[in-house]
Amino acid sequence: MQPLIIIPNLKKSPSRTYRIALGSLKFAVGLLVFLSITFLAARIWLMRSTGGPGKPPVGYSSMSEIYSALVLGALPLIERQPPIPPEIDYQSSLTYARVGNLELKLDLYRPSKSAKSHRRPLVVLIHGGGWKSGQREDYRPHALKVAKAGYVVASLSYRLSGVAKFPAAVRDVNAALQFLADHSDEYGIDPQKIVLMGGSAGGHLSMLSGYSKDPAFRPDSDPSFKPVRALDQKSVPLKIAAIFNFYGPCDLTSDFAKKVDVVRSFMGVDYEEDPELYRKASPIYEINPSSPPTLIVHGTIDDIVPVQQSDELANALKQAQVPVRYERMRGWPHTMDLAGPMFQYMSGVILEELTKHVGRPD
Repeated sequence: MQPLIIIPNLKKSPSRTYRIALGSLKFAVGLLVFLSITFLAARIWLMRSTGGPGKPPVGYSSMSEIYSALVLGALPLIERQPPIPPEIDYQSSLTYARVGNLELKLDLYRPSKSAKSHRRPLVVLIHGGGWKSGQREDYRPHALKVAKAGYVVASLSYRLSGVAKFPAAVRDVNAALQFLADHSDEYGIDPQKIVLMGGSAGGHLSMLSGYSKDPAFRPDSDPSFKPVRALDQKSVPLKIAAIFNFYGPCDLTSDFAKKVDVVRSFMGVDYEEDPELYRKASPIYEINPSSPPTLIVHGTIDDIVPVQQSDELANALKQAQVPVRYERMRGWPHTMDLAGPMFQYMSGVILEELTKHVGRPD
């Protein structure tokens, strides 16, 4: 028979004081978390109720707070592909040029009741996407907003960096502008009242096309480029009346730009291989007193294109005595106009600036 061995329980149960202290700590932590979430939710919800016509919506302290606002439903997003309303005449996939087997296209938005004999100012939209992605339909919300106000709007595609390197994209923009001017009778456009508008990479291309007169940016500098001509083959003079740049980079020679893969992919070479090419691709070095008036919109917590790019751009325009309006949006990120409140505010700013630089369409 085996002896019975009794092992004493040496583990003491927590004292009453310890249990009270631990419970109090858990309660305090739980209360702190609850109050923090409540405060954040209240703050975000309050932000949602601010802003309006002529009044910018309150920004956020960080990207984390923006993500929280999205999760809580306190920051509504716009509809990316709204339907075309009956009051807008929409022409899709108009070919403005050919390069080899590739056709370059644009979409046109016009007020349906507008007679083509009535020449209206033209707004040309250039999409972003780091020069490597994106499509002309991305700007449909802006296109419809501007067209409903009575302007003609064109939204164009251009060769992305995976297809062709700099300066192909800016040649494409210039070819589209000339196509629209040459067909101004057909589309009811005033070719002396053209506004270029783009975001991010599209903002960069808008500025480069509007500021630079470099002959290398002309479509005819590339023998393989075949513009679509008007029936009379005449080249109609055009004028860029203003540039609307939303959070686009203006200096590709800056330290931030030289380190970014999308910039190197767009340029086709590293900065050290051809610094002069990077300078040529930087709109800020093309500014002069005859440059078009410019609207700049940029958020202070942009983590893709630093707001300092637009700070320097605004200063360069002021030094050259070029009219500039700089909407430096505190607490807003890149592509801020996807947020409903910011889209509404920016739409108001856009229409104000259009009236100032090209007049009312009617």
